[in-house]
Amino acid sequence: MARPKKVTKFPYMEVKRANERLRKLETVNRMAQSSEAYKSIERFATDPNSSSYKFYREKQNKDGSPGIRFMTGDEYYKLTRYEQMRFDEIVKNFLESPTSYKTGIEVVRKKNYDKFMKNHPDLHWSQEEYENFWKNYSQAQKDKEDVIAYSMLTQVFNAVTPYSNNLTDNKIQTLVHYNNKELRYSEAPSKTTLKTRKFKE
Repeated sequence: MARPKKVTKFPYMEVKRANERLRKLETVNRMAQSSEAYKSIERFATDPNSSSYKFYREKQNKDGSPGIRFMTGDEYYKLTRYEQMRFDEIVKNFLESPTSYKTGIEVVRKKNYDKFMKNHPDLHWSQEEYENFWKNYSQAQKDKEDVIAYSMLTQVFNAVTPYSNNLTDNKIQTLVHYNNKELRYSEAPSKTTLKTRKFKE
């Protein structure tokens, strides 16, 4: 006689902790968009085509803002055994991520800042200036008109050349404000190429 399959128990305490961290990132610390762990969950929770979509639910916070939470126990027991195992692993990974809570995010930010400044000693940025730059950089990447300029800037940061190792505030501002006609950089994609890639994707 076949042995019955073992029933997986809903990880109530872990989910409770994880949901509380999500809530604090959204409404208390207001650091959700600074958390890679949160943004990863947000990406899957808002994509109906994702295999992990069912693991999350929408939640309206007390301040009226939209929120994301892990599924309830009732929803968990509707999953297959394999899906339950995946869910358990996702919750565990979220809780173990240093960017799932305020202090961990601050530690990661400081490490990233120190590493960047060590690699670019000619820059004289405070941590706030560094973070504001990358915040603006990220926003500009979303602007189609600035894609080429920031593609160029990314390549300069990553390249190992005398120029990239001697970056100054003025040089960075010059790079940021290059436009397509002024830019003569063989590896930078043209606007036509970018549009073509977008439609292909």
